[in-house]
Amino acid sequence: ERWGTEGFKPCAALLKEIENDESQLELWGRHDGVPLLMRVVHVLQLKVISDDPRLQNKFLLQTWSQSRDGRVRDVSRLMSKKLTCAQVPFDESRFNRAAETVVKSQIKYLADVHFSLNPGRPPTTEDMNGDPEVDVLSTKLVGMHHDIEESPSFPGLHTMYHLYTMEVECSGLPLSDFTSVDFERNGGPFAYGWKWRTLPESLDILHSRAQALERQDNKRRRALQSQSLMVTDNVEHLERILGIAQRVAEESSTSSGSAGVLGPSQDISELVQGLAEAVASLRSVAESSRLEEQTSTGASLAESLPPAMLSKMASDTITTDSFFEEVMAKQRTETVGRSRTSSGGSMSMQAVPSTRAWVPEASALYW
Repeated sequence: ERWGTEGFKPCAALLKEIENDESQLELWGRHDGVPLLMRVVHVLQLKVISDDPRLQNKFLLQTWSQSRDGRVRDVSRLMSKKLTCAQVPFDESRFNRAAETVVKSQIKYLADVHFSLNPGRPPTTEDMNGDPEVDVLSTKLVGMHHDIEESPSFPGLHTMYHLYTMEVECSGLPLSDFTSVDFERNGGPFAYGWKWRTLPESLDILHSRAQALERQDNKRRRALQSQSLMVTDNVEHLERILGIAQRVAEESSTSSGSAGVLGPSQDISELVQGLAEAVASLRSVAESSRLEEQTSTGASLAESLPPAMLSKMASDTITTDSFFEEVMAKQRTETVGRSRTSSGGSMSMQAVPSTRAWVPEASALYW
């Protein structure tokens, strides 16, 4: 009912997504026999850094996104893009090409940090300063993981997100925070707000966001409990009134039946029927509120799935089973080789990078 309204995407958008091989729908059967429809999406997220020493230890974090109609959404995520699964498996070169394409499309047209779209007159490519001197110097895969959440774009539709994280070093990026306009994304143009952030700053942002969401959830839960109690009280009052009305209807029917008077008795019967429908409706609302309250305090979807099912779903990536390990081994070999060259043959233990790189949590990333 909510699809296509309140900023949510319509069913046609999901169909187009499937036709473009940007997502898949899979039907799973849980151990309790309940069928589970799962949307599967593969997402490339990029930790974009600059070669300028003044931006050392900082990376680009997208803080907001604005659609063509002027709607603004807070996101707090890395640069990201859904991957097409038309040709799989992905190898290292395809990931590198995809990363460069995403960078070129999302920061091709730049504006100052205060820029925003005018819904009445959206900009064109001629209005923007296109083709900045931003060059991709290097790319490397730094992590792969998955998560399961309800899609914020298609309410009620559970989605398995396969996330592939790459670090991309670029030259020519602005030294200060900025805005970019994306004309290539369907339904555009879209405006994106970018800020340079360090790891501690990003952790603070995510922590503050999590606290704000927790406060909102607690406030909603308290309001839900209060409304549930009010509905329950109203049901009890209406049930007592309904009982009285039913007795009056029976007495009226008995006294007027022999005389053939149907008017008052019929009015009372209609009143009784209306009260009965109101009681049934309120009972349904009370039950829905109770179930919603239980759901809000229950386990996540991933925790409720059988481990075997979750493992099988997580293993269905767009790469080969050994791809990530092979890439990490190659990166370690290249790093060791550079260390030997720079130190005249001696090994430098600090030069070997960790195979795990930090990336922001993906809860704000999803579509």
